[in-house]
Amino acid sequence: MIKMVRKRGVARRSFSHRRVRRVKKYDHHVIPKRFKIYLPRMSDLLEEELPPCVLCEEPTMALLQSLGVPTVEWQYYLGFMKRMIEFYQSFTSETLQKEKDSLIAEYVLRGKDKDVLQQVQIQAEICLGVRVPQLEEKDFSSYAQYDRFVDTDVANSTYGQTALFNTDETKILLIDAENSTVKVYDIASKTLSAVIIDKCEFPSDVQSTPLQNFSAYGKYVGLLWATDWTLPNCDRMTIIKDGTILQTFTSAQLGIVTTNIRSVQISPTGKYVIVSGYLTPEDDVGWVVLEGS
Repeated sequence: MIKMVRKRGVARRSFSHRRVRRVKKYDHHVIPKRFKIYLPRMSDLLEEELPPCVLCEEPTMALLQSLGVPTVEWQYYLGFMKRMIEFYQSFTSETLQKEKDSLIAEYVLRGKDKDVLQQVQIQAEICLGVRVPQLEEKDFSSYAQYDRFVDTDVANSTYGQTALFNTDETKILLIDAENSTVKVYDIASKTLSAVIIDKCEFPSDVQSTPLQNFSAYGKYVGLLWATDWTLPNCDRMTIIKDGTILQTFTSAQLGIVTTNIRSVQISPTGKYVIVSGYLTPEDDVGWVVLEGS
C-alpha cells in the first residue's frame, strides 16, 4: 500500500481589511474619543508641579555660584543634590543618616569639596521643606545676660508668663495669661511696648506649660528644676545643647528671687533665652534675657 504524503498548508493570506479591523481601536479617528474617555482619570494622575529635584536646581546653582564653585563642577553637585533628595523621600531616621553620610563620603572620594557638599545637602532639605532657612540653628557655647526688666503691669502674677519669639528674632511677644495682656519687647532697642492686647482669653495650656522652650529643631532646650520639689517654683534653669548640658543658671545668677523662676523660652536659632520670675522681694514679675555667643 502506497502511503500518500500529506499536503502542506499554505500561509494564511493577510488582507488589508483584516489589518484595519485588528488595529481600528488605535486609528486616528478613534484615539481622540478614547482620550476623552480616559481624561478624567488621567488628569488626577498628572503632577501639578515639577518634582523637588527639578525645582531645586536653580537654588542649588545659585548656592554653587555664591560659593565660587567652577561651572564645570556644577553638574556633579547637582547630581549629588538629586540623589540626596531621593534619600529623603525613601528613608528616615538612622537609615537616612547612614545613606547621607555614605553619599557625602562617596563624592569626597571623587574629589569634591566636603563643605560644599554639606551646603548642598542643606539646600536639598530646604527644597523638601525639611528645613526652614530663616530658622537655621546657630552654634553657641555660652550665654550671658543681655537685659533684665520689671513689668509693672504683671506685678503679683502667680502663673502664665510666656514669651514667643518672631522668626527673625527681633521681637518677643510677652504673654501674661493671668492678667490677659500681651506686650512686645524689641530686642535691639531693649524697649517694652504698652499693652497691645488687653483682657483677652488664652487657652489653658498657656497658664501651665511653656510654648517654646526649645529651638527650631530641638538643638537647644531650656529646662527648669528644683532641688526640693515641695517648693512651688524652680530655683535653677538649665540649657541643653545636642543632648548635653551646656550651662546652668541659678535664680541668684539670673537676679530672680530664690525659687521663683516661672518660665523659660528659647528663640528659633537658639541665640536668645528669656526667663520670667519675681525680680524683687515685693513679687514684681520681670524678665531676664540671655544672649548666646
